[in-house]
Amino acid sequence: MPIPKLKTKRIIVSRRIIKPLIITGSLLLLIIATAWYGLNYFQNRFYPNTTIGGLDVSGLTRHEANEILMVSWNNLTNRGWTFQINDKSAIISPTTDLTEGAALLFALDEEATINQAWGDNRGHYWWQRLTKIIANWLFGRSTLTAINMNENLLTQKLQDNFQSLVTSSQPAKITVNKNGTYQITPETAGQAIDYQSGITKLGQQLIHLEQQPIILRITADQPLIKQAAIGDLQPIIQKYLALTPFTLTASSSSWSINKTTLASWLALEIEGNKVLVGPATSTIDEYLTNNLALEIDQEPQTGQYQRLNNRLTQFRPGKDGLKLNPTTSAQIISQALRLGSSTAALVIEEIKNPLNDSDPSSLGIVELLGTGTSSFAGSPANRIHNIKVGTNQVSGQLIAPDEEFSLVKTLGAINAATGYKTELVIKENKTVPEYGGGLCQVGTTVFRTALASGLPITQRRSHSYRVSYYEPAGTDATIYDPWPDLRFINDTGHYLLILGEVSGNQLSFSLWGTKDGRITVQTKPTIYNIVRPPAKKMTETDSLAPGQIKCTERAHNGADAYFDYTITYPNGEIKDKRFSSHYVPWQEVCLIGKSPTSTTPTTTIPIASTTGTTSQQTTDSITTTTPNTSSPPITN
Repeated sequence: MPIPKLKTKRIIVSRRIIKPLIITGSLLLLIIATAWYGLNYFQNRFYPNTTIGGLDVSGLTRHEANEILMVSWNNLTNRGWTFQINDKSAIISPTTDLTEGAALLFALDEEATINQAWGDNRGHYWWQRLTKIIANWLFGRSTLTAINMNENLLTQKLQDNFQSLVTSSQPAKITVNKNGTYQITPETAGQAIDYQSGITKLGQQLIHLEQQPIILRITADQPLIKQAAIGDLQPIIQKYLALTPFTLTASSSSWSINKTTLASWLALEIEGNKVLVGPATSTIDEYLTNNLALEIDQEPQTGQYQRLNNRLTQFRPGKDGLKLNPTTSAQIISQALRLGSSTAALVIEEIKNPLNDSDPSSLGIVELLGTGTSSFAGSPANRIHNIKVGTNQVSGQLIAPDEEFSLVKTLGAINAATGYKTELVIKENKTVPEYGGGLCQVGTTVFRTALASGLPITQRRSHSYRVSYYEPAGTDATIYDPWPDLRFINDTGHYLLILGEVSGNQLSFSLWGTKDGRITVQTKPTIYNIVRPPAKKMTETDSLAPGQIKCTERAHNGADAYFDYTITYPNGEIKDKRFSSHYVPWQEVCLIGKSPTSTTPTTTIPIASTTGTTSQQTTDSITTTTPNTSSPPITN
């Protein structure tokens, strides 16, 4: 029987269908591949069309972006910002003067700048990151620089340059006699310079990395208190003087204020539309500070310790201190007088010593956490003296758990009364004595100690230029009241005790507490962008004999430096931080005694100079750029 044939049907797919499918699939694969490549490429790089203060950082790593940011910032700061009124102009740079420990008027926070440009534009999931990459590519993204600015010092700097151009107004003033009579000094109209507007314009330029001349405006300055608005003040003055003798009390002590003193506290004030007379808190504050505070204040004394088998033992307890709060006390006194009271209580704060009558081991001060050292070999006598005074002030300080240690606050007032000596520095082309030269030796050594102890550094600033005392470059810290400061956090959970010691030409600090197993790694500094200094400068002075030469600054090569710092905690948490430093090339500055017939204030002696290079150095090769240490700078 024959087998029947099966019928088959051929299925023919039209080319019109296959071609679009292939194209669509290829495009889809291309898009997926492009997206995958973009996600991987930009994983550790800035997204496309990203700018910081106008700088294009697209596709750069954080380190590469930081480098071009610092190059741009350094170029701007080397030229400075010009402020101008009519024909007078002044160039303002970040530092106040040619001193090693000069205060910073403003500074770029490069770490915060990079972090804000990086951190708030990253997604947690891949699709979030891809969306942000596409958005950046289409629309771009701009961020600004992070700037720290000391407006008070900046205003003072501008006043030093321009205030002589105007005459400030003076309000009407009153002088009260103890018998109740008084005399009025009339007001005078004047002019004012709008410094705040100029500072605001500078701030806008800094965050955009711009540099344009800033014109300061002169405005009319009318006094607030005018003689025409003053009525008969005799009754109210007699009311205040009738409260004498006015008694100030504190614990078991008391002080009597007579009519002469109370009369000196009275000043004109505005209340609504009337001009009256009343106790001025600022004047009372000044009186308390210059008189009673000298009698009342007692510095706390920390306990005395000795080392025994790598532990600390206490053999004399500390002593609590007392400190008058003049500002709050002045407010209380002023209020009491206004209410017609003849007495007021002073506010005296007790400064507790946490180790009073206790064993340091009970606070966790049982072992050495880390040490830091530096050499001040070749320092002048006054500089060595100041280093020792500053070391004694810091040594023995206790740092409570979670406390932020401030070196500026710990050092306190720096003047003759606190034991410091002066050195000559140059400010505004004038030679002036300044107290505390050498305290940056303390700052640098404490910085190194905190690093060695594994503590997080919350504030640190490098010097304006390289200083031989603080090599290797990049491991220094400058301080100046009130800023820049050196600060770190005690995150050990126990008290810390800082001890300082001067031995020969070496300064060392050590931190004692309780170890928690954290591990620190600090790389050697990398030094690059070496720049030769400008020409030598000679400044004439009356403080030296004719022809006598005394150099206050030695020439320093400019450079950039950085090192990386890592803390690994017992729980596995890791904190990384890069400490970057920029050192400007610094000219040699010498004083020369003015001759009787001399008329030229300064002389510049040209020397050869070269531009910076991009070659890098480690600490093994930096000796070629270190200034001569045979005659170091006499400043900080």
